[in-house]
Amino acid sequence: MEKTTLRNLLLSGTLIVGLAIVGVALFRSAPVETANANGNGEKDPQQTQQVDAQPQDIMHAQRPPVEPPPPPPLLKEGTVLPSFTLPDISGKEVSLANYRDKKLVLVEFFATWCPHCQHSVPHVEKLLKSNPDSLAVLAVNSGERPGEPSTSAKFVEQFGIDYPVVDSPSPVFSERYRVVRFPTFYLVDRSGKIVWAHRGTLAEEQLDLLQHRISLNNRRG
Repeated sequence: MEKTTLRNLLLSGTLIVGLAIVGVALFRSAPVETANANGNGEKDPQQTQQVDAQPQDIMHAQRPPVEPPPPPPLLKEGTVLPSFTLPDISGKEVSLANYRDKKLVLVEFFATWCPHCQHSVPHVEKLLKSNPDSLAVLAVNSGERPGEPSTSAKFVEQFGIDYPVVDSPSPVFSERYRVVRFPTFYLVDRSGKIVWAHRGTLAEEQLDLLQHRISLNNRRG
């Protein structure tokens, strides 16, 4: 009798343990849901919703265009244009000071590869022929880099230029005369002062104004 009771107890205990193990396994395999703010065990839609938004790529984000700084102003009218002495295409030294008290001088800073400079050549030649006794032209090739061979001689031959052309590949020289675009012009009177300055090609309006300044200074002597 006692043996039978003990055996029944052992069987009952084994059954209870087995049921407990099965229950734990079923509990672990069931999906776990996170309680929402109300704690009612429902799925939080904010957690189950798929996130489609991607972080913004800051490298490709549109930025407002950056305006380039304005060019420095040209040297002021009424100030003396600093003199210079530079070699021409034959190696001869040419000085701006040599024209002092003699003629008006149209100083042109140009580059041989500049189409606007090439376009200006016949206009400059026409001005020179219209004012042969009062005007001189001195062209300064500032378009070459230091160490590069000069292309001035080829330019003179190609366009049949009769006025002196000198070379200045120094960036410091260009900065001194505020040359940031080609061509750049300064008209200086017989005392060496600037009476007209211009950046860019010589359109009809600029040519008329330039001739007016030349005529005005001729009357003054």
